[in-house]
Amino acid sequence: MGNLTFHFFASLLERVESLQTNKSWEGRIFCDIGAGAGRLVFSAAALYNWKECRGVEILDSIYDHSINILNSIEKNGSCLFNSSQKLSNIVLKKGIFTDPYFYLGDVNLFFIFSSCMQTDILDSLAVSLGRQAKPGSYIITTDYSLPLNGTVPPVEDSDGIYGSFLFEIVDVINGSCEVTGGESTAYIHLVKESMYDGKVRTRPTLSPSEEAYKLVTELESGTLTDTKKFITNVYNNAVREQ
Repeated sequence: MGNLTFHFFASLLERVESLQTNKSWEGRIFCDIGAGAGRLVFSAAALYNWKECRGVEILDSIYDHSINILNSIEKNGSCLFNSSQKLSNIVLKKGIFTDPYFYLGDVNLFFIFSSCMQTDILDSLAVSLGRQAKPGSYIITTDYSLPLNGTVPPVEDSDGIYGSFLFEIVDVINGSCEVTGGESTAYIHLVKESMYDGKVRTRPTLSPSEEAYKLVTELESGTLTDTKKFITNVYNNAVREQ
């Protein structure tokens, strides 16, 4: 999560709300991918009556810190920013956005502080959201837009669908951000086409012998050539099992 000013963040939520047909966030779902300590999740929860404000973070220490903050808010009944608005339901999750089994298909508005992200991460984000984000949902990124079209590959060992996705930039807004030295540019994307089908998929479970057989088979056949992908999958599995 980046240090966007509260007023800039609030203006972005207001702008995207105005683009919708029903022009209301009430009963909808907000998700901050890479939520850090949860500042923007808590901010969104104080501003609108969402069905859920969700934060997704991969790093254990930061995720644990966000949970401590949330517990303190719930225990003390704190209101943020001196607002009388009751906080929307807040859910913080530890997860990996590239995991096709980490469900994101119910989200109406994604926020991604992408100012410090490299191109390959932005590409992976686009594919992940192209797989799961439902048409009509919105994505806000900072300083870099996502690739606007591409191909979603099939998911190994599952019935995961695959095909193409299409995003459209519907607005570009400048505002204050400490990380970028004073100003940041926000890109508002509309999901036009995706592989969304509303299904929550369950990860196939292989027995240890099946996992070992699969690994040996790939090694012997020479198909285990993408070592970076292999290491990433091992790390992802370790995170999920914690």
